[in-house]
Amino acid sequence: MRAETIIYWIVSTLKPFRRNKIPPEKKMRGVELYLRGLGYLQTARILRISHVTVWEAVQKIAETVYKPKLLAVKKQRNFIAVDETVIKINGRKIPLGGY
Repeated sequence: MRAETIIYWIVSTLKPFRRNKIPPEKKMRGVELYLRGLGYLQTARILRISHVTVWEAVQKIAETVYKPKLLAVKKQRNFIAVDETVIKINGRKIPLGGY
């Protein structure tokens, strides 16, 4: 499987990029060039984008690959809130929680 295909699948399925000020295609191309051995600055010059954008794209892809959200199962938690507030009226303690 080619690197472009894998990166395209990751981006289209897991959607790691939140903002699209820079088109996702450029970000994918930046990740591909970086993985092929170019540095952040060289990749940024080729694509005419910021080297920080390339770095962030690589970090997002790595985070998506190594910490997949699809496999994580959230625990369902049930909480009961207990209000223990008590006021004193005429010397008697009265709970406000409606016991």
